[in-house]
Amino acid sequence: MTIVSGDKDLIQLTDDNTVVEISKKGVAEFEEFTPAYLKEKMGLTPEQFIDLKALMGDKSDNIPGVTKIGEKDRDQTTPRVRLSRWHLRAYRRDEGF
Repeated sequence: MTIVSGDKDLIQLTDDNTVVEISKKGVAEFEEFTPAYLKEKMGLTPEQFIDLKALMGDKSDNIPGVTKIGEKDRDQTTPRVRLSRWHLRAYRRDEGF
């Protein structure tokens, strides 16, 4: 199956049976995400991509992120901080989310 979108949040849906194509320049150019490509490009699995998005937040979806965590911090933060769902729930509870 192929999912075509401009929403990078959908990258988390890629798996052995699903390719996610994200538009780069309007509708003329697309970047094709598979688990292997995501690992090569960002050093992340689809599950880690979800954790990174949770850390960074998403202004377009009105989701706050952790202060001073952004795309530039990905390479330093994600390998060291292997967040599980439990860690995120604990953080949200402590921060009042």
